[in-house]
Amino acid sequence: MIKFVRLDERLIHGQVAVKWIKQFDITHVIVANDALANDDLMKKTLKMAAPEGTKVAVKSISDTASMLENPKSSKANIMLIIDSPADALELTNKIPEIKEINIGNYGRNSINHDPDKREQLTKNVYANHKEREQIKKLVDSGRYIYFQTVPEDKKTNFKDILGVN
Repeated sequence: MIKFVRLDERLIHGQVAVKWIKQFDITHVIVANDALANDDLMKKTLKMAAPEGTKVAVKSISDTASMLENPKSSKANIMLIIDSPADALELTNKIPEIKEINIGNYGRNSINHDPDKREQLTKNVYANHKEREQIKKLVDSGRYIYFQTVPEDKKTNFKDILGVN
């Protein structure tokens, strides 16, 4: 069962391993990313970053959707991690059961390398025009899209961040 969905370009890192996995008693982490699904070195690295006892799978978006259709997945506490608004849109189109997405960190690693300059939306989220539109589509889908770095922080609805009703 999907317990938590996070958009974070850093994927599995300290906040995820120490805070979020414990917060939701996560037993399985699925990193949904088409490029990483074929990168054995990154798969090994991500598995090492997770806490001991937490199972990690790195799958394409389509394979993630198929994996979650398996009845066995309903017995696990699953955290999905995606690294971009585009992947979030694709994943929610394939998995309509996703009702909430936490956006934690995005766009900081390539602020100056993007031809469509990214602008700061929150202290840890930067997006260019196309990415803002993708986030807006997620918000407009009726899902609860929010910013929250760690569980102790207050949630901020992306409707408020984007100034939409």
